[in-house]
Amino acid sequence: MNRVVTVLMLMMLFMGLVSFMSSSAEYQGDIKVINVLWKSSVGTENVYPGSKQAQLIIELYNGFNVAIRSVSGCLILPKGFTPSMGSGTCSNAVSPNGTYISEIEPGQVFQLRYRLDVSENVTPREYVIGVNVTYVAVYEHDSTLVKEPGYVIKYVIVTIKPYPPLKIEIKDVYWDTEKVYPGTRNAVLNVMVYNGGDSSITNAHVRLLMPEGFTPSTIRLDVGAIGSRSTYTLRFTDIEVSPSLSPGQYSGILRINATTETEDGVSYETSWEGEIVFIVSEAPKPNIEVIDVGWVNRVVYNSSRLGDLYVTLQNKDMDTLEKIVATLNLPSGITGVGGEFRLTTVYENPVNYGDVFTLVFNDLNVTLDKRNIIATLELEVLGSDHGAEYWSKLSYVIGIKTSLQEEYLKLVRIQWYYQGTPAIPLPSSNDIVLEVRLLNIGPESIETLVPEIKLPEGFKIKSISPDSYTGIQPGGTTTIDIVIDIDDDVKPGAYPAKFVFDIIVSSGDSISYLRQEINSTIYIGNPSEYASKIITLSYFWGSGNPGPVYPGQREASITLQLYNAGRYPVNDAIASLKPLNDTVKSIVDTVFVGDMPSGSTSMLVFTYDLENVTSGKLVFNLTVTYTIRVYGAFIRYNDSQILTIDLEEFAGYRGYGIEVADFGWTNSPVFPGTENATYSIVIVNRLPFSIGGITARLALPEGFYIPKGYSNEAYVPGPIQSMQQATLSFTISIGKVKPGIYRGYVELNYIVYSGGTGSSRHEVHPIDFIVNNIDESIVFVTAYWLYQSPDVGSRGANLAIVLQNTYIPEMKGIKASVKLPSGIVYSYTNTSIAVITPSYVGQQMPISVPTMQQAVPRQLQELAKLLTQSSTVTAPIGEYTASRGDYIVFNIPLSVIGLEPGVYNITMNIEFIDHLDNQRNLTIVLPLYLLGGISYISVEANNTFTLHGFNNTLDITLVNHGSGDAYNVYLILYPYIPMVIPGESIYYIEKIPSSSSVHLSIPLYYNPLYTASYPTIIRFGTIPLVLTLIYRDPMGYQHVFNTSISIVIEPFIELIIGDIKAEQVGGTIKVSGTITNMGSAVAERVKLKLVVGDRAAETFIGDIDPGSETSFSIELENYPGIAEKGRLILSYYDIYEKYHEKSITIDIRYVEITTTTTPPPEIVPSKNIIIFAVALFLVMALLLIYRLVKQHEARLRG
Repeated sequence: MNRVVTVLMLMMLFMGLVSFMSSSAEYQGDIKVINVLWKSSVGTENVYPGSKQAQLIIELYNGFNVAIRSVSGCLILPKGFTPSMGSGTCSNAVSPNGTYISEIEPGQVFQLRYRLDVSENVTPREYVIGVNVTYVAVYEHDSTLVKEPGYVIKYVIVTIKPYPPLKIEIKDVYWDTEKVYPGTRNAVLNVMVYNGGDSSITNAHVRLLMPEGFTPSTIRLDVGAIGSRSTYTLRFTDIEVSPSLSPGQYSGILRINATTETEDGVSYETSWEGEIVFIVSEAPKPNIEVIDVGWVNRVVYNSSRLGDLYVTLQNKDMDTLEKIVATLNLPSGITGVGGEFRLTTVYENPVNYGDVFTLVFNDLNVTLDKRNIIATLELEVLGSDHGAEYWSKLSYVIGIKTSLQEEYLKLVRIQWYYQGTPAIPLPSSNDIVLEVRLLNIGPESIETLVPEIKLPEGFKIKSISPDSYTGIQPGGTTTIDIVIDIDDDVKPGAYPAKFVFDIIVSSGDSISYLRQEINSTIYIGNPSEYASKIITLSYFWGSGNPGPVYPGQREASITLQLYNAGRYPVNDAIASLKPLNDTVKSIVDTVFVGDMPSGSTSMLVFTYDLENVTSGKLVFNLTVTYTIRVYGAFIRYNDSQILTIDLEEFAGYRGYGIEVADFGWTNSPVFPGTENATYSIVIVNRLPFSIGGITARLALPEGFYIPKGYSNEAYVPGPIQSMQQATLSFTISIGKVKPGIYRGYVELNYIVYSGGTGSSRHEVHPIDFIVNNIDESIVFVTAYWLYQSPDVGSRGANLAIVLQNTYIPEMKGIKASVKLPSGIVYSYTNTSIAVITPSYVGQQMPISVPTMQQAVPRQLQELAKLLTQSSTVTAPIGEYTASRGDYIVFNIPLSVIGLEPGVYNITMNIEFIDHLDNQRNLTIVLPLYLLGGISYISVEANNTFTLHGFNNTLDITLVNHGSGDAYNVYLILYPYIPMVIPGESIYYIEKIPSSSSVHLSIPLYYNPLYTASYPTIIRFGTIPLVLTLIYRDPMGYQHVFNTSISIVIEPFIELIIGDIKAEQVGGTIKVSGTITNMGSAVAERVKLKLVVGDRAAETFIGDIDPGSETSFSIELENYPGIAEKGRLILSYYDIYEKYHEKSITIDIRYVEITTTTTPPPEIVPSKNIIIFAVALFLVMALLLIYRLVKQHEARLRG
């Protein structure tokens, strides 16, 4: 390749020199190749050996400095390249769009186009093609048009591509029948191939080389066209799989020799070889079920000859069975007619799903002395699974039954009879008959039958009839009767019986002698099953009729009623009822009953001593002895059963004779130090008998004692009937013990009238003594200040203390001694000790004053009033008596002289007389919450505030003079005369800390229209501004007070020019508008002057009252030009004859002169409408302020 390029470059250099040398000096340059297009006839980039009509386009550039004409190019072709039919080696120049060009200007691009055929013998590589370009150069020389011919030789390189290779991809390999198996014939293998090359296959010869085990080993196939990028399925038919081939994956070689064609129609030969993989599946096992095995002959004996055996099977598989080769493997003792142990038969009919078929093995000789014979059946099955054949082997174990000769007779029934009726043999049965019935189950008649009976010891055979029998046809029966005596000592149960029969059988012309033994079992009945059923119908305490019986009774009777529920009569019966409880003593426990026919009853009475018996279940053993005669047997029976009878405790009994039902102090509670308290014990007689009398003795715990003159013993006389109660009372004093529960005992001695002389009993019962804690009898509920939270230095502040009596029934003479902390003194004595009595005692809880400000019932308000009144009057000692649950309220007037806010303790010693007239006192320490108070809140402002002008600011400072914080502070401002209106009427301050201040800046506005709603006209002077202050102290008490400040209104004038309209129409300038006096004084001698440039006009307005408005109109005539700006100068005198002047600049609008309709004059709002609007505004503002204050108070309370 490098050598070709080098040669080409040298040739191009040489030709260029020649061209340069041959060219005239009049023109210079060269023709250059700028591009080469080499494509097939179908426009692709690939040109192969044998391609026809290949297109060669050479694109050149006129590099001369002159135009050229008659341009053509002739090719210099290498070997194997020729012009295509209809084309030549020379071509005229054309434009890039294909049109002919007669003259090519300098720098112009042109093309030479050719059609070439490539020989099939051309080797694929690069080739150099020369092109001789001839032309005529056209130019002027010395004003003469010169046409000078010339030529250049250029070279281009084209490439001949090798033929595209055959690219085959195996997309899929599969069998027509989905699966094939060892032994499958006529299988079809499908191979899906994909032509992935650039060429199409026009035809191909395919060979498939199969591995060993497949026939044929080579499969040939011719196929047609397979387009590029398309698939084709190759079908290889008539393939046979060797039956000996193992299942698994196998591979074959696929060879393809193809005639292919490129996209431009060039045909060539190529080949491809690849591997394919396919699977041989394991042969399935057909589901063939053996449904029957037997002999074709009716009976086969152990010496039978030439018997035919059949095996019936059913195909339960979906596959079709084409052929079955069956082999029967026989055990020793069964052979074929030639003595062989392996027999084979073939079944060649197709067997479909569900079909039943039979295999027959002929001429079997049986010499085996067995009834059940095991043989093996082997099947080789040719099956077909959706057309795929396979061989499969199956094996079965089958059972063959033979008819043995000793089963000629069958024992069909054994039956016992006594005196001609069916019976059951029992021990001691005599003359009972055993009947044996036999059945001939053989195929032949029994000519003679001789029986022999063998029974175990204890059975005596008296006779057998008949002793022989002849002529029993097949299926016929015969009966043998045996008379037997059974010994008494034979036990119930099963006993073996052996029957031996000598049999003569005729089979055709021959007679056979057989001996057959039949072993059977005879059963001796259980005598207990024939025992009569003696039922205890009822049993109860009492003699003949039910009656109450309790533990301790000396003579208690039990009545039983027996019933013979059996089918046999009972003879010589004796009943015995023995107690199984050691505490029960028998008096009469055995009774003679005698005979009881079936269905009869008998009433029996037994007597016992229950002196030492307690309540519960008493167990007795009932034994009934009697005799039964049945089936020639004489049997004695003992029938026992356990009877349980409840000996119920008296319903009122609780495990002891006397129950302590209740105990305790008669007037509870009691406290340490209580004297002469009454203690009661309630007792109940829980015995079913009456009690003669009770002596009680009390054992007290330590710290308890019997007062002098009283005893720790008590006596209750009798009789005390069953379930009757009595009360024991003792007088006891309590020492200095701790509160709690103390255990004591009461000893009871009494006599029980249970019959005879009665019995004495002694019992000890625990009792408890409860001593309450006096300190827990009165509890502290709350303490609060009335009216307000006191400040340091407060005098006579009322403190309410609320206590509650939790469980003292009655408190009399209540008073309290209160010890106050340092810094607080009792207002009446100015000391730290206060002796007070209750202000209120009752069931209702007093409500504090802050709560009373809400909606509460009237009776509770009266109660609070009573508390507040007690600040000056105390109740005398003994006036109030407190019951259990009552609230006790003390009201103490106190002076706070030296304490800072905080929590302090008050010690309160309470004295009273309790319900047992014992003097009591207890001490309670309770908290005192001193939250701080507010002496007052001052409103600080200038003593006299002067209002200058329309807008003003009032500075106010709120100062908290106190030790407590002020909460929810409202400042409400409203003028007494509405000349001045505050910017906001309500100011809310959440908190003013103690000894702190809050500054407020309040805007004030002068109201020039107040005269419309106020009867007296005040222009200026001093007016009051009312301030209302609302706040809550630290305890939530609400406080309200009013104050005011003075507002001095100085006379002032404030004129406002409004609604200005300035227009120029022609040479006349007209300005109109309004002037409003927003001040408090009259503006006198008001003038208005219009100045535009150096021209001016003036008008006189007059006086303008406060709050009034006047309109004006002023004209300036004969103004030259067009004005854009002007100035209004307003002058007036105040009440002090002082001159004032103000000016404003206005814009002037120029109006073209047109015919217009004069607009109606502007209507000035009526003064009455303004007055009404201002009044409505004030009313709504006041309503809104009131509503906001109420809503805020509600949120604070919530």
